Amino acid sequence: MHDEQSNTPETTAAPPPDAGAETIAALQASLASERAALVRLRVAVQAGLPADWAERLRGESEDDLARDAAQVAAQLKPRAYGVPPPAAGAPARLDIAALSPAEVRRHERELLRLARGA
Repeated sequence: MHDEQSNTPETTAAPPPDAGAETIAALQASLASERAALVRLRVAVQAGLPADWAERLRGESEDDLARDAAQVAAQLKPRAYGVPPPAAGAPARLDIAALSPAEVRRHERELLRLARGA
């Protein structure tokens, strides 16, 4: 017996006619996304923010992003260091950074009491 083989050509799925347009649109969207991320990163670094905070910035334009970055940076800025001023009528607390070694020894008991939280 003779096996007959089909002489039909293999069919491969041809891309749809608008596949090129879809690819271009996807690439353009990806490029726009990458450019926006780069602008956010540049604005964050210029404002002194950590790079990890760049994606949190909000705004449509670079100026909007810069304003938002300035607000975020102001919120992250450390508060004034040092000993807070005493409350009205409360005795002044010792600021160990301002004391000389002799004054530290003279106020040793009070400093230890303050260090223990008493």
